[in-house]
Amino acid sequence: MSRIALVGTYPPPIGGVSIHIYRLRQALIQQGMDILVYDTSTSSGEEDGILPGAGRRQLLFKLFSSRAGILHYHNHDWTMRALLLLLKVFSKKVIFTFHSFRDDLQATSLPNKFLIRLVARWGDCFIATNSDIKEKLILIGANPNKIKVVPAFLPPQLSEGAFGPVPDEASDFMKTHEPLISANAYRISFFGGQDLYGIDLCIDLCHALKKDWPEVGLIFCLPTIGDTAYFSKLRARIKDLDIDKNFLFVTEPVSLPLILEQSDLFIRPTNTDSYGVSVAEALYLGTPAIASDVCERPTGTMLFPSRDLEELTHLAKKVLEDSKSGKLKRNRYLHDVDYLQPILEIYQSLEAVQ
Repeated sequence: MSRIALVGTYPPPIGGVSIHIYRLRQALIQQGMDILVYDTSTSSGEEDGILPGAGRRQLLFKLFSSRAGILHYHNHDWTMRALLLLLKVFSKKVIFTFHSFRDDLQATSLPNKFLIRLVARWGDCFIATNSDIKEKLILIGANPNKIKVVPAFLPPQLSEGAFGPVPDEASDFMKTHEPLISANAYRISFFGGQDLYGIDLCIDLCHALKKDWPEVGLIFCLPTIGDTAYFSKLRARIKDLDIDKNFLFVTEPVSLPLILEQSDLFIRPTNTDSYGVSVAEALYLGTPAIASDVCERPTGTMLFPSRDLEELTHLAKKVLEDSKSGKLKRNRYLHDVDYLQPILEIYQSLEAVQ
């Protein structure tokens, strides 16, 4: 099979897309495939098979010069998506994975609408991480026969080389708090004027749970802070609520599965989402997971209405009480699904028509 180029962010930073590319690369190499990664982040390190790919012009030239016959693009950049189509002239196949699709198509500019239609018309294949994204792709003109729904989850390893170990502070925190709740975000972000990852809700939840569980601990993994002013406000609120000993931010790269495995509960209170790879990771490791009802979630996820603190608190209390009493078992999910095989089949089908 032709060399395959995976294009997108690669750890660090740690986020849903970068984790997916990291694990996809590892899985494809195990299949004996020839893989290159073009890391579009600015923190590309020195690693065999990982090349810097920041900057549209430079990236386009590098992909043109590459021996890769299949280009698999993961970022959300319509301009770059359209530019990649130019390489089809040189017999390269172009796949686009849509990890999210939050564009307001009615409000977007005419030039952007043109790029969107161009990508939809000429992309060789589209991978949507849920069925809602598939429907949006159809609306912009993509051929339904070219769209495959494949969640972005690939099984985690408890120790992954691209992610740092659990820091001593976090390790001590996990040993001294019970029950232990975990949550995460790539970086502080906002959607619709609200905290996208619901960090504010996590803080209020921790405060509410402390009344019944004085030793409760909530560990929030935030490898990239981003908005330092908002982060300062969050820390001030933690202090005002007197939960500074119950709430811990981990602001460096860390292997989330190591934390999930020791957690009594994982929560993902996002106000928009496409799947939630970390939710799937928790369920895979047998950790109960609560998430907002803003998108399709992995089987086994317990849902609450988005931004509803009262319902989130009620559900979290029930899970923790049932876990303590033995009513709730730590079932492991997603061990019987294979989201790599559909991707392999896409590569094989494109190879067959080259």
